[in-house]
Amino acid sequence: MADSVEIVKKAKAHVQYKLEDGTRVPGVTTILNIIAKPALIQWANRMGLDGINTYKHVDELADIGTLAHAMIAHFLGGPEPDLDDYSKRQIDRAENSVLSFHEWAKGKTLHTEFSERQMVSEKLKYGGTCDWRGYIDGVDTLLDLKT
Repeated sequence: MADSVEIVKKAKAHVQYKLEDGTRVPGVTTILNIIAKPALIQWANRMGLDGINTYKHVDELADIGTLAHAMIAHFLGGPEPDLDDYSKRQIDRAENSVLSFHEWAKGKTLHTEFSERQMVSEKLKYGGTCDWRGYIDGVDTLLDLKT
């Protein structure tokens, strides 16, 4: 009897943000998902009319963006990304985004204080992950990477 192989796509763990007393609070993405995005409805309609499955398309682009984000975070001092779950095409497209980041960073002096830090506001009662905090050419800076 042949061994069967099950292929399962890794799901990104959902981060839970909590106040000091343990109360759960929403994250930035959860809050932003409440806002209507009418332009996306028109876009999805056009994609559907062109025969493109928007769910698959968005998942593919999200995977590429996640990898590009991880590659840039690695450049900024984070862990090396695991490429095992990505196709050559996805890696190539992510590397293209990374090239744009390097072009932007060229000639700048970057000093990392921290990256990918989860933070919670006790006052405003929400959480989020700061992509990068440090100094760019001596200026105290927060970066929110958009890939």
